[in-house]
Amino acid sequence: MGDLQKTVAVFDQKAKEFADIYKLGRTHLQDAVPVTLGSEFAAYSAVLSRGINNIKHALDVCLELNLGGTAVGNSINAPKEYRVAVYEELITITGFPVKPAANFMSQTSSQTDFVILSQALVSFTLDASKIADDLRLMASGPVGGIGEIMLEELQAGSSIMPGKVNPILPEAVNQLYYMVSGNNLTIEHAAHASFLELANMFPMLADRLISSLKLTREVMAQFTKKCVSTVRANEQRCRELLEKSTAYATLLSPVLGYDAVSAIVKESVSSGKSLRELIVAKKFMTEEDFEKAIKIL
Repeated sequence: MGDLQKTVAVFDQKAKEFADIYKLGRTHLQDAVPVTLGSEFAAYSAVLSRGINNIKHALDVCLELNLGGTAVGNSINAPKEYRVAVYEELITITGFPVKPAANFMSQTSSQTDFVILSQALVSFTLDASKIADDLRLMASGPVGGIGEIMLEELQAGSSIMPGKVNPILPEAVNQLYYMVSGNNLTIEHAAHASFLELANMFPMLADRLISSLKLTREVMAQFTKKCVSTVRANEQRCRELLEKSTAYATLLSPVLGYDAVSAIVKESVSSGKSLRELIVAKKFMTEEDFEKAIKIL
């Protein structure tokens, strides 16, 4: 969990670094309202924190074991002393608070505790992939895209398009989600294929779950170290796109009134002039009053 917690910590650091950088917020991929780049990164941190909490809960569920249940869970040939001592020894060796299941047979025939863990990983990697997509969009360009942030260049570039460098780590996180999601389907089917007293497809379940855990740890560590921690803000581009948009309208309507702002928005769209230019030129507000009105924090 330490690597995942580090991802959250780095997003928090970037949220503070970018706290005062205003930019255009978007809904439906359309211009919406002003936000700060810092608030976006703080939101990413919160999303991943929730995902980590879900994984922790799922891991806690998996600490209840059927060791000592022997073949079918009724503890044939397993002395009572062993069923006590083995858990004490496991706690000493691993440091994890493992405990015997209340019903060994239930834990021998059902493996859905591991499905819960797998699904928590799917949820986490899904959110991570969504965040990676956001970074790709904000870093798109460098000329023909959004270009609000810049990612570290991690490869020499395209063999056919000189100088073109791709966002390979965000794309690796996308592929992590696809892999973990696919593994989860296998895990679900393996858990379902439990006949009578034994979950006999457990070897496949364990193999895919271990794969998902290892992949998530490795990919997120690289994503954190070589992508998130090295993200740079293009503050000029953030300001440019925000000023050219009509996103300030929502903040101005309580001050100037909905109808007045609506008319100015229409004029801005038709004339190509910014809301700031028109409002100050028409003496609706001074430059200073405009700046006060558009502050969102």
